[in-house]
Amino acid sequence: MSDLRKKSAGRALHGRKMLFSILALFTVLTALLFSSSLSAQSGPVPPAAPTDLVCTVEVAHVNLEWTNTGQYDQVILRRNGVMLVILEGTATSYVDMDVPANFHLYSVHGLTTGSAGQAEGEGMECTVFLIPPPLEPELEVPAALNFLPVPLPDNLFDFIADPDMAIALGKALFWDMQAGSDEEVACATCHYHAGSDNRRTHQLYNGHNEVFDVAPANHGLSAEDFPFHKLTNPNDHTSAVISSKDDVAGSSGILHSNFNGLIETVDGTLTEDLTVLINNDSIKVNAD
Repeated sequence: MSDLRKKSAGRALHGRKMLFSILALFTVLTALLFSSSLSAQSGPVPPAAPTDLVCTVEVAHVNLEWTNTGQYDQVILRRNGVMLVILEGTATSYVDMDVPANFHLYSVHGLTTGSAGQAEGEGMECTVFLIPPPLEPELEVPAALNFLPVPLPDNLFDFIADPDMAIALGKALFWDMQAGSDEEVACATCHYHAGSDNRRTHQLYNGHNEVFDVAPANHGLSAEDFPFHKLTNPNDHTSAVISSKDDVAGSSGILHSNFNGLIETVDGTLTEDLTVLINNDSIKVNAD
């Protein structure tokens, strides 16, 4: 009986030793696996900084060029410590456009990526200075011509005794149809508005037959009104004529009137003494 108890106690002791050995082995294996997992999940190593960074200023732009010293997943550019742009890992140049005038510190960094995150390496730096553009005075808007003095020749009064009367005479001749080369069209017919004709209507002359064939008087011309002389084949001047009108595009003149002279009022103002003749065409002068 005593020997049986001894044998039972020995088996129990041996079982406990085996259990402890298994637990110890499990602990060692677990530690190894955990250590391997930690090693696999550790962050990537920061890459070396790029080299040979050159920053060139061109007016308001900065050209950056550098050499990558390793294999980067991305390249980060910073200006004055603030991220400017993220480029592909193979990029070796960049142009920063419209940079404000001032001192600026640029830095270029390599970036690598791993399963546990990203690692940004040290940066290569350069400093540039952009000169502000010179201040230009604001342009002054010129006054309207009617507010500007008329430049006069130095010897004007060798020929003109009374400037006001000379101006009145010039105006009379400017509007006098008889002063035109054909004694029918005055200078003012085309040049009454600062040397040009700004009217959008009343741009038809009724031609030799004195009839408005293209459109009535005061018509606003459009592309559909042209050409006045239409051919079957516009590229062949010998082709059959579809229609032909003798109207002419251009000012049709002014109201027929007779200039009788100038009238001087009590305050010295000069006015024109005109006799307006019958206007059969109902033409409006100074119409839109």
